Amino acid sequence: MEKQPTGRWTPDDVRHLLGRTGFAVDESQIARFEGLSRDDAVELLLREARQAPVPAAPEWVKEPWSNTERRYKDTTSEEFRRMHGMTNGRYSRETADLRRWWLEEMIATPVPLREIMTLFWHGHFASSIGKVLVSQAMFQQNATQRQFALGNFRELLREMTVDPAMMIYLDLEDSEGQQPNENYARELFELFALGHGQYSQQDIQETARALSGWQLGPEPGVELPQRETDPETSRRFTRDGLVPQLNADRHDSGSKQLFGATGNLGLDEVVALTAHHPACASFLAGKLIAFFGVDDPNQSVKKRMAAAYRDTHCEITPMLRVLFTSDEFYSPNSRERLIKSPVVLFVGACRQLQLEVEITSGVNRYLSGLGQELFNPPNVKGWPGGETWIGAGTLALRYHLADVVLNSQEPPGMDPIGRGRGRPIPLPKDPAARQATLRNLMGGRPGGSGNEEGGAMMRRGQPGGPAIQIRFEAARLLPDADSLPNEELVTRLLSRMLTISVRPELRTAALEVATQYTGNARVPAIVRLILSSPDYQLV
Repeated sequence: MEKQPTGRWTPDDVRHLLGRTGFAVDESQIARFEGLSRDDAVELLLREARQAPVPAAPEWVKEPWSNTERRYKDTTSEEFRRMHGMTNGRYSRETADLRRWWLEEMIATPVPLREIMTLFWHGHFASSIGKVLVSQAMFQQNATQRQFALGNFRELLREMTVDPAMMIYLDLEDSEGQQPNENYARELFELFALGHGQYSQQDIQETARALSGWQLGPEPGVELPQRETDPETSRRFTRDGLVPQLNADRHDSGSKQLFGATGNLGLDEVVALTAHHPACASFLAGKLIAFFGVDDPNQSVKKRMAAAYRDTHCEITPMLRVLFTSDEFYSPNSRERLIKSPVVLFVGACRQLQLEVEITSGVNRYLSGLGQELFNPPNVKGWPGGETWIGAGTLALRYHLADVVLNSQEPPGMDPIGRGRGRPIPLPKDPAARQATLRNLMGGRPGGSGNEEGGAMMRRGQPGGPAIQIRFEAARLLPDADSLPNEELVTRLLSRMLTISVRPELRTAALEVATQYTGNARVPAIVRLILSSPDYQLV
């Protein structure tokens, strides 16, 4: 494999690497990485991400799942309504707890790259709780994506193909030999592994045949009630477990052709042929390059990443090693261009400001209002990301990040996303013009200069919701803040919170705010200004 060039390693490069591979720059890690070469720093980052301990699962997933709304032919209407209502309440509580659990892990983990990659796969292999419904299946998918986050793509692809949530979401559990369902096969090629134009309709049909017969059944050894089921009953009410099992009677065992191979192809053959398809390496490289915001005009990084994938038989870590050590990753055109996703925006602020956070429904509603509700992407394509995060409605809610994290205040206008909420505002490609556009869009934020009264007046009289429980302590963030002169205090806060170069206008505004307050009151005022700035939207 061709070795990519490695340029000079600077403190700004360290900040850029930590900002992109974590949720925010971790000041405590800068000195540690500055003392290493670029290659060694990236190697340490990747090794720690692969070795990170698995977070403890929520209590409600530690027992095998049972279908508490299982319906039989002799189930009475009254009994079914009672079980159905009870189960809906259970799933609602568990899904809220699942979001809390993952956000807390993102905020607390000492190895954020592993969670960043889990978030990447969460959007790549997208499934929605809105259709899946089964909260335990969504947890299982998340755990699998974390397990293989920096592992082998072929193994991950196999696990995702027969993942319970994915089988429910893309209807694979309803696919049988006599009538194979093509939904998963189509998305497997177009969205998960190859990209548009790299397969034919016949490939989809043959793959659907090869994957027919997979169903979700009970844990081994579980005895099911000997009760008859009405064949017209929905799968949701007849599912007996979440264990993927191949039902030979429903599988098409005839000969099939796919990507040059012929025979009685099944799950393992489909996965192998797809993962080793010539287009797969480049497709994955392109998705990772876009996710981490790297400018690759000549596709040099993509080619090297694809070669690393092929040379290591579908390993993901070597691709990331190429990406994070490339000169292109640190080039000026790769900086100050990636708009933070809502989750990265919120989690990054919590980590940077060392907040004490209780994840409540108010936090989840805020992230949903910003356009990224965990475990509920808009469709099978996941979140488009990039400039689509800045929409006509979502941008207004971004203005209120300081209210959320500094004042535990749920912003007004927390209605579900409508037709206009997610509409993107086009941003110029030129970096300077993009900055100017973002600055103009954010210029009218009341209270953005640190004026607490302005923000309070906006909120006065707004309907309340579930409380946001976040505690900010200036002394915890900067213990010596009270004794620091304004210039040094501003410099330290800007350095802590921004990965991009600081505009003179922002520094001047921060100094003006600092002069309006005394003691530790200066810190939240300056932090509020930074959180409300266009600069903070970028990483």
